[in-house]
Amino acid sequence: MKHLILLLSVSLIGATRSLTQDIIVKNNKEQVEAKVIEVDDISVKYRLWAEKQDGPLYTIKKPDIFMIIYQNGRRETFSSAPVNIHAGAGASNDATAPSSAGEAGDRPSLSGFNPGNYYPAAEKLDVMNGVTRLNILFDYSSMLVNDMPEAEYIKKMMEHKGADADKWLSMWKSDRINFSEPSFATSFVVGSKAPIRIENASVNRYTLLVKFIKILTERPGFGGANAVVTTDAYIVETGHPENIIARLGDSYTARVTGDWMTGGYSLKARLQGCYVYMAVEYAGRLRKQLKKRGLYR
Repeated sequence: MKHLILLLSVSLIGATRSLTQDIIVKNNKEQVEAKVIEVDDISVKYRLWAEKQDGPLYTIKKPDIFMIIYQNGRRETFSSAPVNIHAGAGASNDATAPSSAGEAGDRPSLSGFNPGNYYPAAEKLDVMNGVTRLNILFDYSSMLVNDMPEAEYIKKMMEHKGADADKWLSMWKSDRINFSEPSFATSFVVGSKAPIRIENASVNRYTLLVKFIKILTERPGFGGANAVVTTDAYIVETGHPENIIARLGDSYTARVTGDWMTGGYSLKARLQGCYVYMAVEYAGRLRKQLKKRGLYR
């Protein structure tokens, strides 16, 4: 698989012709095709170009913007050059670095989400007709690791690692963010067999929320140690996460034993494998639900 193609391309920055829409270039190199409505002292208000005048009005703070390229070719720069981020090894141009929630991710969750708000009879997946991009959020906030809360697991492991505690904690976080999550994003695109991309872009109207229930990291099995990850997945409205569009079936458990791909028996490789299996499974479930409603051919 190809590495993530940088979204801020030289061809775009060097273009002199007029565009049919405004382009908001964020500091993480994400480009948003938009219609800029208002620019004030602290923020920019806009609508997504694909939704034209019928879509909701979004707001983004100026410090999060690198540049706006207006449809007439005029450019307005707001901050220093975008930071160089990648989705990690194996990521394609169909996915960008995802967001995490929970202590080990150090990034916020979707406030207001409550699985108790889900009612099967009230699924509204029809609203996804024509949707090609979903935000992605991994929620680890209530996850158990080896049958204990993640914070307790981290504390136990750091005590066990002694002088190497800080190194272990850094890897526990970075492996998740730099390898497992990007692998999920890439594999979801492949598994969906549809033009649905998942990305870290809060401007998208809907979010794929993957809620982690349990991880088992040290479980003897045939051929080596297993990694076992159990999750739930929901489609929610980004601006109103209490509004659950759909649940992608029952909880799914992914298992990877021993020598997964070329990663040997490392925990990083085995967990990465679980994320890949989860992505393919949830992409298939979403495709099946959309097809049932005639939204996917």
